[in-house]
Amino acid sequence: MKIVTSGQTFTDIDAYAGCIAYAELLRRLGGEAVAVLPGALNESITATMRTWPAQYETTCHVGQFDEFVLIDISDPHFVSQFVIPEQVTEVIDHHMGFTDFWLQRGVKMQIEHIGAACTQVFEHWQHHGLDSDMPAVLARLLACGILDNTLNFNASVTHDRDRVAYRTLQGIANADDTFAEQYFNDCQASLMGDPVAAMSRDTKYIQLVGFTEEIAVGQLVLWDASQMLDQREALSEAMRQHRRPWFINLISISEGKNYLISDDKRLEVFLMQLLDTEFSSGLAHTSRLWLRKEILKQAIERNGA
Repeated sequence: MKIVTSGQTFTDIDAYAGCIAYAELLRRLGGEAVAVLPGALNESITATMRTWPAQYETTCHVGQFDEFVLIDISDPHFVSQFVIPEQVTEVIDHHMGFTDFWLQRGVKMQIEHIGAACTQVFEHWQHHGLDSDMPAVLARLLACGILDNTLNFNASVTHDRDRVAYRTLQGIANADDTFAEQYFNDCQASLMGDPVAAMSRDTKYIQLVGFTEEIAVGQLVLWDASQMLDQREALSEAMRQHRRPWFINLISISEGKNYLISDDKRLEVFLMQLLDTEFSSGLAHTSRLWLRKEILKQAIERNGA
């Protein structure tokens, strides 16, 4: 059996939709496959979306002849904890940096610069000529994964392939042009219910090239992030519990900018130089949208790797 999975810490919409859709594709191709997602679902998977029928498990028994397929993850430090690295046979991801790790193990790989893993998964359906038979619910899930990971096609990681896949999925899902705004508004409604808990489910420790210490970065993707600024102190207090330099990345899609929050002066100076912005009283805003992974990439390009 093939076990399709992703990361351990949390599951976002790209991993959720990608794993569920790829496992279904493998079953339609005649194999045994199951999507297994142990990570807590974050707010990119809205309350409405969680009512849609989707086949996945949170745990499973692993046999010695089972094979693992990793979707939206290639960093071996963060894959689901039940994964046996020697039994991984395929990796589909859009995060760079671990190609050599899997190449040395003879694993089939598709690790490339593209906006969303959901785009890659949908292209596999197309490759096998099964896209016209895709259930509408899977098309909606994959479409949401593309919207989220490209920030409604405003992130620099967006590829034309993401746009083409989304337009095709829109047709399959019978989704009109209000679909994107409705999705992001649904995400925001979920986030506003408990923003501190939501941010904790999307906080990562990262090393920015050129900065001396590992830092904590909390990220929230919102339609209008200005509505979250009155929660600034509560969010900041939660980040202080990580006991390391930190910043919060509030992505405001409708405004086309990010709000950055920090209380570490050295990190503020670093971010001002890296993202061409200015901090005032611990708050900055950017002139464009930045995903956390894009900030990582910018640090590599600016400061060398």
